[in-house]
Amino acid sequence: MRSLPPITAYLALGAVNEPLKLWSGTTGFDWGEGLKKCATTVLFSWIDGAIVFELAHPGHQSVMMRGGWAIESDDGLRFKASWRGTYGVEAGAVVKGFAWDIHQVGDDETSLVAVNFLLPNMHDDFSTESVSFETAANGPQSVRRLTLEADDWRITVDRVFSAPKQREEVQQTGGWAVTHVGRIEKTSGETFNVKAARNVLKGLTLFFSFARGQWVAPLFPRGFDENDMVCWNEFKAARVARWEQGATWQREPGRVAKSAFPGFFRLFYREDRRTSVGLAVDWFVQSNSQDRGIDASLVSAFTGLDLMAWNLLVDDRRLISERGFDKLDGDDRIRLLLKTLGLDFDIPDEYRDLKAFCEDEFADALAMIRNSLVHPTLKNRRRLSSLSTAGKRQAWLFAMRVLEIGILLWWECDTGTFDFTWHDWRAAPWYPE
Repeated sequence: MRSLPPITAYLALGAVNEPLKLWSGTTGFDWGEGLKKCATTVLFSWIDGAIVFELAHPGHQSVMMRGGWAIESDDGLRFKASWRGTYGVEAGAVVKGFAWDIHQVGDDETSLVAVNFLLPNMHDDFSTESVSFETAANGPQSVRRLTLEADDWRITVDRVFSAPKQREEVQQTGGWAVTHVGRIEKTSGETFNVKAARNVLKGLTLFFSFARGQWVAPLFPRGFDENDMVCWNEFKAARVARWEQGATWQREPGRVAKSAFPGFFRLFYREDRRTSVGLAVDWFVQSNSQDRGIDASLVSAFTGLDLMAWNLLVDDRRLISERGFDKLDGDDRIRLLLKTLGLDFDIPDEYRDLKAFCEDEFADALAMIRNSLVHPTLKNRRRLSSLSTAGKRQAWLFAMRVLEIGILLWWECDTGTFDFTWHDWRAAPWYPE
């Protein structure tokens, strides 16, 4: 199979945190002086997490702006707009506001051969190979690439050339930057419609977020027809978390991703499993963010563990019945999950703070902490107060590692691609660099 040439970043990426310019041109708008042509720009604001617009007032008199408006461009772009407040606009001023229901070309049944997308805030090492190309303008070039395949779908993810520099800057300042570009296509070369493309994009949002350990999403997809012409695009904001430090899976995240993706994809496409897949990723990412404090992260991790115990023990491997699972106490569910995953039960000696809190197995310690947090009786509050912050972090690290391995095994990831030595936390997505 011939290698796909480097995927082009079809929008000007700009500096870290700089809004992405999605479209610019002229629109028609009635300012009270008849229809006027206005210079208009549509942008994605990382900070607002929304699509915004800027529209130049071309008239000769002031106008009072109220409510929302429908705006259409000369090339068919249509969107609804609301201003940032209600105010008078002087002639020659620039009006700013929010845009939604943006449409330019294509519908659910439009036939596609490929869809390109932008991917922000991913790690540099989210790839498995360097692919070299000859270009007429610049000679030989190479790109870092990850290729994921499942069923008849192929997803290619290339690192943008400026990604290392952007990553260095975003690590210092925080925020957002497009680090990768991707492409969706059929391995058979067959066409597919926009509805199918949206479904794949939803799945990739979950998969990439789990891989990154925080919310990321493929942004602003652009579809191509058999003549390589743009026949569909979509301008919708998506949840993308501000950059946070942290490694990704194992020491070779791309290899783990390639192994996990087919199993993830099969589960995601099952109607009876899709909700559980989404919940597992959601609890994992919520716990990893720690933006609500260590206690909330512990509760999220424990909830995710309970879900994974159900998924693996009841739904997937049928090791226990639904009624039998419901009768188990929390520590027994965790203990059975640990046994299924092949992990140690004992608290290691180096976890001195956690061991001082509970000398029993990890399952007992995790259940004790969870119950003390969720049921804050006076007795539980007193018991929890004896656990130091370091001890809570040790419990959280262990819970996250078990949750990570549980999800990967549920997705039928080849266990040879990652290290089961969970005492080595440095390889996990939630471990700070």
